[in-house]
Amino acid sequence: MIWVLDASVAVRWFLKNESHPNADAVLQRLIDCPEFFAVPELFCFEVYAVLCRLHPSGQRNPCGNRGQANHKGCPYVREQRSAPKQQRDELF
Repeated sequence: MIWVLDASVAVRWFLKNESHPNADAVLQRLIDCPEFFAVPELFCFEVYAVLCRLHPSGQRNPCGNRGQANHKGCPYVREQRSAPKQQRDELF
């Protein structure tokens, strides 16, 4: 069975206030068995829509770093987690 990744689940992996054990379980399953997952063509737009719904101001991120991608130390963004190098290489 192929699982289609939903943007609202993926966003939960990165935002502290939105974290959920079920979303973390999906992430672990995705890392362990990527062949069972599909990502919709419009996934990026769906993620954008979810983020706009969560933070409607949109122009300024919750950390106050306008337009900057570096959110290190931001209380709203979860620390980045990555799979071990071997697993990352297998994913790509």
